[in-house]
Amino acid sequence: MLWRLVFIRHGDRDASASEVDNGLSLKGREQVKGLERFIKSRQKRDKEFASGKILWFSSPKLRCQQTISPLAELVSGAKPQVDPRVDEAAFGESEEDFTQRIEEFIQELSRQNAQWVFVCSHADWLPIALDYVGGRALPMNKGAWVEYTMLGVGGELSWICPDPLIFSL
Repeated sequence: MLWRLVFIRHGDRDASASEVDNGLSLKGREQVKGLERFIKSRQKRDKEFASGKILWFSSPKLRCQQTISPLAELVSGAKPQVDPRVDEAAFGESEEDFTQRIEEFIQELSRQNAQWVFVCSHADWLPIALDYVGGRALPMNKGAWVEYTMLGVGGELSWICPDPLIFSL
C-alpha cells in the first residue's frame, strides 16, 4: 500500500534561555503560520491531501509540539502523539543506537496502515530519517517540510517546502 510520510523540522526556537525547553520564537510561530498556509493551498488543489487514516508524531520538545499541533488541528482536529523516539539524540546515546532508534520507528510507521503520517523532529534526527527513507540526507531549514510517497519503508520524494515563510508573500 502506498502512503505519505511528511517530515517537518520544528520552527525557530526561542533562544532566550538555550538550556530550557522554551518553545518557539516569534519567527518560529510565523513559520508555523506559513506551514498552515501551505497546507490550505494543498487542500484546495488536492482532494486526496491528508485523507484517510492520519497519524501525527512529535518529539517531546516543546518547539516540536508547538510546530505540529496547529497543523494537526487544522488538518484533522487531532492532537499529535508525543513520542520519545522522535526526540533528538540523548546525551551519551551512540550514533549507532540513535540511527537504529530512527530506523525502527520508521519501520513501525510502515506497519500502521495509515495513508498519511506527519513527524516533527530535529536537525540531528531528520537527515538520518531522510537518508533511510529516500537514500539522501537532505538538509532541512527550521520549519521545512519534506514529503515522500512511500511503499514499505522506501520512498520517493514528492514535495519540499524549504521555507514556509515563502507562503507569507
